[in-house]
Amino acid sequence: MNIGGRVTALGVDPNDINHLWLGSAEGGVFVSTDGGTTWTAVFDGETALSIGSIATHPVDSGTAYVGTGEDNGGGFSYDGEGVFKTTDGGATWIGLGLAETRRIGRIALDPLDPRRVFVAAGGDWFSRDSSRGIYRSLDGGTTWEKVLYVADDSGGIDVAIDPANPDRVYAAIWQRQSLGSSWYIAGSNSGVFRSTDGGTTWSRMTNGLPLGADVGRIGLAVSRSSPSTVYALVIDGLGNLFGLYRTTDAGDTWVPLSAASLLLNGFSYYFGNIRIDPANPNTVYVLDSNLLKSTNGGASFSIIAANVHPDWHDLIITARGFLAGNDAGFFRSRNGGSSWDHAVTLPITQLYDLGIDRLLPQQRFGGSQDTGTLRTKTGDPSGWQTILGGDGLQCEVDYTNSSILYVENQYGQIYRSTNGGNSFVRAMIGLDPNERRNWNTPITLDPIVPTTLYTGYQRVFRSTDSAGTWSPISPDLTGGAASAVVASRDRNPGVDPDHLKNLVTGTITVVGVSPADHRVLWAGTDDGNVWVSEDSGSTWNRVSPPGPAYWVTDIAGDPFEARAAYLTVTGYRQGDRLPYVRATTDLGTTWRDLSGALPRVPINCILHDSEWRGRLFAGSDVGVHLSDDGGVTWSIMNGGMPYVVVMDLVRHDPTRTLYAGTHGRSIYSYSLDQLPPADGDGDGVDNNHDCALADPGAFAPPGEAGPLAVGMGPATAAHLSWPGFAASAGPGTIYDVAVGDLATLASAGTAAAVALACGLPVTTATDAAVPGSGAGVYYLVRARNTCAAGTWGTDSMGLERTVPACP
Repeated sequence: MNIGGRVTALGVDPNDINHLWLGSAEGGVFVSTDGGTTWTAVFDGETALSIGSIATHPVDSGTAYVGTGEDNGGGFSYDGEGVFKTTDGGATWIGLGLAETRRIGRIALDPLDPRRVFVAAGGDWFSRDSSRGIYRSLDGGTTWEKVLYVADDSGGIDVAIDPANPDRVYAAIWQRQSLGSSWYIAGSNSGVFRSTDGGTTWSRMTNGLPLGADVGRIGLAVSRSSPSTVYALVIDGLGNLFGLYRTTDAGDTWVPLSAASLLLNGFSYYFGNIRIDPANPNTVYVLDSNLLKSTNGGASFSIIAANVHPDWHDLIITARGFLAGNDAGFFRSRNGGSSWDHAVTLPITQLYDLGIDRLLPQQRFGGSQDTGTLRTKTGDPSGWQTILGGDGLQCEVDYTNSSILYVENQYGQIYRSTNGGNSFVRAMIGLDPNERRNWNTPITLDPIVPTTLYTGYQRVFRSTDSAGTWSPISPDLTGGAASAVVASRDRNPGVDPDHLKNLVTGTITVVGVSPADHRVLWAGTDDGNVWVSEDSGSTWNRVSPPGPAYWVTDIAGDPFEARAAYLTVTGYRQGDRLPYVRATTDLGTTWRDLSGALPRVPINCILHDSEWRGRLFAGSDVGVHLSDDGGVTWSIMNGGMPYVVVMDLVRHDPTRTLYAGTHGRSIYSYSLDQLPPADGDGDGVDNNHDCALADPGAFAPPGEAGPLAVGMGPATAAHLSWPGFAASAGPGTIYDVAVGDLATLASAGTAAAVALACGLPVTTATDAAVPGSGAGVYYLVRARNTCAAGTWGTDSMGLERTVPACP
């Protein structure tokens, strides 16, 4: 895509200003050799594409360190796997450990001894542990020592080294935790620490810096031209500015700056960075929703780059200008910020949902993080444009009319277009604005009646007039606000809470319609409830599977069986990274687990193939997984796709193409013609029910033969006939016939039966022997094909008969 996405970290070659490094929120690492015009992915072989920090070597152009795990808020961000290092410009990478830290906000190298490396490790957002703080390596990352630890919910977010005296190191500790249904982003453990012996010992800076429960994220910057000058940007527990502080004596004393015009946006923990001009300690930049500049040492600020996309995460100031990363990608200015160039070759858009036009598949839509609802009319990767602002989320195209489109931005703000996305009108008449609603509120089209749509707040709503009006068709299907939002230090929950929290708030996350019977509706909630209706929503039954009540990510009805469905949930927000996929064949009365063969990562979506019974596709935090046997076994479909988070899967049936919407590497397509056909031998039975995949004459093992008819044949012979199995077991099916004496049946059972005929290609047989007066015989028939033999039937006790005939 030519849209871009969130850039979290940048680096510059010390010897070539055009050789740049870039880290993205969930797209991996890229390298540019032309100053940022074009980019090449260099990290796609790794399974941790969430990037928190990049540090380049002060001398060696080929050496760089990457800290995985973005630490800009616990919401739609992802864990890393520690620190990685390359010494050949990104051609190969070595894992250096620290995977247990999960999030890395900064890496800093000693400019005089680059073997000394510091890592600001934030730790798990969703669980408390001791794997956080400041780590140091004295051997270029071969070994690590945790040199600063404060508490099990307080990790390192920034670290900065005095360029003139590298033994003087500053570190910022941030106390934060997400607890699933509540969170906090401040605490008395947050603060600035200093070491004067190269990181061996540390002291907290308190002379002029704030203390207390409302101190949140802190960003640090050391002046290159005046190393005794250091700035600290402090955010409070609501995400607002707590204060801007400066020291001119290397941290001995700090003074607050008035910064009256430093207007931040209210979720500044998402940024929390400050930069200093390398040549002037009084020229300071604060990265927030806007990029702000001060030329008087922080006394006042003004917005620069006002016409550039907001939400700034990194800034490097070079002799040629600015290199910047924000939520829309990489930007470069060569005139002090008066104008900016946007890199349009970075495929790092973070998609939530896809809409593929069934009639015009080259027309595609995507809901994207912070870059709105996107559209391409041609399918050209360079032809995407934003057609609706905000954060784009759900996208659905009428499968009978390409002009009708339904989209939304944050918290269920639904819009409709009748001209293919050229313009939109709000489509929310009848939706209750006071109900709780999810950041990514579902929109689902009825697969039979395209004018019928469903959405969910805390109740399910239905529209029968193409979203002209909506009516509720369910009660509150969640556990309610009281169970979702517990007492916490979150002081601003609100009806539409800060989406970066991504908390459980008691909302519907999924509404599904069975493609086999559109009267069967499914609904799932963020607090773990699963519901089904068999009567178009008139009545609902709670059918939640046993186990933890986790966030429902998807429910997909089976296209072949109305009572069957597939369910995915995630416990990511509760610190559980395991996959959860379940299946039901009885409308949720019972569920079976399909997760055993999946990698140990969360599952975000599931899709059943419309041609192949039992073929499933699942989107996880590392890609797309395929099962051809109903979930018994799984394989990853990573040919050409990196190990990226997949949020949505769409199958375009007319072209047999699978589309994957990723949350970090834009959109991928996969021709299903690459996979074996659903009916490999063309015998009319899908592969999962066909025991001889290479034999078009054998479909499946035959069942029990019968009913058996016995009549009078020529010369008083017995004439036997029975229905054939050609339709189900193939035209090559043969038959065995056994005969037994009725007098021995009670005592010996059918074990005394003998063969009358074996391997008959027809469904008739003749018994010329005539029983004597008062005697009787019984007959049994069994079918066989190249797959297996059927049974001789069952006795009155329901047990399978044993017959030695025709072994």
